[in-house]
Amino acid sequence: MTSSCVNHRCKVVSVIFGGFLIHLALGAAYTIGNFSPYIISYLRNRTDDTSVQNVDVLWLSGMGSAGNCLGLIIGGLNAYRFGDRIAIFIGSIVFCGSTALNYFSVQKSYIAWITTQGLVGYLGHKLTYGTPIQTAIRWLPNHATLAAGLIVSGTGGGSLVFNQLITEYVNPDNLSPDYIDDDGERYFTQADVLDKVPTCFVILGGVYFGLQMIGLSLISEPPPKTEGENKVDKSRVKKNDFINDVQLVKITEIDPGKRDDIGHYNKGFETSEEKVKEISDFSAKTDVNKMEKIPQDNEDNITEELTILQAIKSSLTSRSFYIIWFTILLINIGMQFFTGLYKAYGQTFIEDDHFLALVGSIAAVFNCAGRPVWGAVMDKAGFRVAIRCVSCGFAVFSGTMLLTEHFPKGLFLVWICAIYFFFSGIWSLMPSALAKMLGPQHMAINYGLIYTGMAVAYIIGSTVGTSLKATIGWHGLFYIAAGLAAIVFFQSFLFNGVDRSGKRI
Repeated sequence: MTSSCVNHRCKVVSVIFGGFLIHLALGAAYTIGNFSPYIISYLRNRTDDTSVQNVDVLWLSGMGSAGNCLGLIIGGLNAYRFGDRIAIFIGSIVFCGSTALNYFSVQKSYIAWITTQGLVGYLGHKLTYGTPIQTAIRWLPNHATLAAGLIVSGTGGGSLVFNQLITEYVNPDNLSPDYIDDDGERYFTQADVLDKVPTCFVILGGVYFGLQMIGLSLISEPPPKTEGENKVDKSRVKKNDFINDVQLVKITEIDPGKRDDIGHYNKGFETSEEKVKEISDFSAKTDVNKMEKIPQDNEDNITEELTILQAIKSSLTSRSFYIIWFTILLINIGMQFFTGLYKAYGQTFIEDDHFLALVGSIAAVFNCAGRPVWGAVMDKAGFRVAIRCVSCGFAVFSGTMLLTEHFPKGLFLVWICAIYFFFSGIWSLMPSALAKMLGPQHMAINYGLIYTGMAVAYIIGSTVGTSLKATIGWHGLFYIAAGLAAIVFFQSFLFNGVDRSGKRI
């Protein structure tokens, strides 16, 4: 093994671990389901917003929807203009700063809190979110799903760590909510709990910033490709090979000097005297009439990186892009009822605050571990099989959530963990599918376009949750989540995405 190969692998490990730490801090945003009962109780007792309810935390996501979309797009543009490290630093300042500012906003009003935590916090979250994934995929372009899964597993792991830290700081004595309103909702009024809510935000902001600065120190961009590495030599491409208008690339010689980003020589191709194995398998086994076509307006578009405008145009003219968009929309409408309200729901039949915090932490383990697992499933079986497994499992456990009320509290833990495990697949499958379809160079920008679906989901979920919960109850919300996941399962049959070499994703 050469020294350059060892150095390359060390760089890859460093980038993956750095991105993991950055996402570990970002994952703390998903502790809101555990933290929100303390916050809502504080607002009811220490501000003029005495009528705010647990379900109103859903508008935190609604307020953050604009920040989500803007953050990913601006973050991608920052990375393109300033480089990955500066883009991540800018996002970290906004994310960690907004967390600390909640010390003031939570003491002011409900609107002030959801503005700093939702709009500004989600903006900072997404300014930071996409760039580490994009960087890792550029280091490992042939293992994009694995790279994305390892990075975003940190997002899942953040809840594991910070759920316990928050609960141990705010409610170390395991006090249960002592006030029950006319709708049966429970709230804290104990001063020992409420007094610690504002300062908790300051502590969290400092810890997040420390983690992200350590992660940033480990991030580096891959060396730029030479012209010869970035483009297939025209003398080696037979340009007239088409199958139903899909252009195929055939390598006519082996050039030992041309390697891909992880050191393979012309991976997957044979000499001109034999058929190219990947192309022959593709044409024999796949009905390309049902697949996305590769644009032919540029003879080198299969191997050259797309410009920003080309990447956006390719997204907005692709059926598969919209399938991914609706998948994120539908799953996240339902998931809001669990991420933001699982603890409020559990408090209606479980009087153990530390156990409910533990539920969130263990669920975070499944959220963390599930991401590389689903990435591996996609690499092995393809996007359509993976998303069908994810949506089917999510629908089953969401629709049967009410069973947990009639059994020991351990079943509630099992169900929440299962829901988080299946949901975790969304954040492994979607970025890798986009990278395969459009290339990793502008993935963060295209991910921002995809996140418009998340924005719509937050608004719809917030509206449905706050307006219908009193009418349809907890069970009705869970049935809605299950039905939307079932739609995702059936729409997956319409997905026909291919990567830039024409292979089905």
